[in-house]
Amino acid sequence: TSTVAALNALPRPSGKWSSLTRAGEETKLVVATGLIVAIGSERDGDAHLVLSDGETSLICEVPDPDKCSEIVGHVAQYRTVRAWLTAKCGNLHHAIKKLSKPIPVVITGYLFFDKKGHNGAGHAPNEIEIHPTLSIQAYSPLRNSQ
Repeated sequence: TSTVAALNALPRPSGKWSSLTRAGEETKLVVATGLIVAIGSERDGDAHLVLSDGETSLICEVPDPDKCSEIVGHVAQYRTVRAWLTAKCGNLHHAIKKLSKPIPVVITGYLFFDKKGHNGAGHAPNEIEIHPTLSIQAYSPLRNSQ
């Protein structure tokens, strides 16, 4: 299990975007804990979550299972994650909305270094994301630390 801070500390690969092939850290499946503090939808239909540890944050994305062309072998997982998000957070809005109460979660997915220059709310300084997110579940730090 990893943390938001540990993922944000990973070095960004040099030459990223000279090729669209995932390599190195991006081939790793990770499990991360944190708080969902904001959620919304991007123009491409991906669910966009801000995962925070209270100090730093990163983006987790869940592709729209009806529009995705990448990693199509995970469509059932995308549907499950998006149903969980709708049950916990309501329907996705096109703008990223801060949640009134953060949700502690464990998220599993693949690492991805996005294009430089996002620097929007919730983005990691190294532009690392968990994209695609393959599973999500509620997490109780008190219960799990006993």
